[in-house]
Amino acid sequence: MTRLLIASVLGLAALSACETMAPDAEPAPSGEEQPAETDAPRQPETAADDAPGAASFTLRLAVAEPEGTVYVSLIDNEADWDSDAEGRGFTRDASSGTVTIEIEDVRPGTYAVKAFQDTDGNGELSTNALGIPNEPYGFSNNAPARFGPPGFGAASFTVDGEGMTQEITLD
Repeated sequence: MTRLLIASVLGLAALSACETMAPDAEPAPSGEEQPAETDAPRQPETAADDAPGAASFTLRLAVAEPEGTVYVSLIDNEADWDSDAEGRGFTRDASSGTVTIEIEDVRPGTYAVKAFQDTDGNGELSTNALGIPNEPYGFSNNAPARFGPPGFGAASFTVDGEGMTQEITLD
């Protein structure tokens, strides 16, 4: 019932950025921790390896079924979140119950994440005839999508150094 309300109100606008991300040539093996980025027209600014202030964090996504590919979009501002810009994209093989992505070399700041699990292998979020998602999805802070997508403020978190972990449950 919740998915019906979500899909009918938001029309999947919150996930269209993830849908359009081109998958990496090969998803990383489940044990690898290095992020595989997709080409995106606009990405959150990255800091050079030797630049002061470069930050990193861990993104941990819980998946219900260990199958398919997880698509993630990291967005650094409210305007891009609302316009469904692609942001900085990552893909991972979902062969275990938890998908871990180490995101490095980001400028300290405020970010939010949109993610979905492509269980049927078609490279996009599949929906039924009414637009209701047939595949798991989620947002940073596990922000709920009640009567529409969560706003940037509800899904945003601050990256200001090392050692931070953001956990998302895809359902």
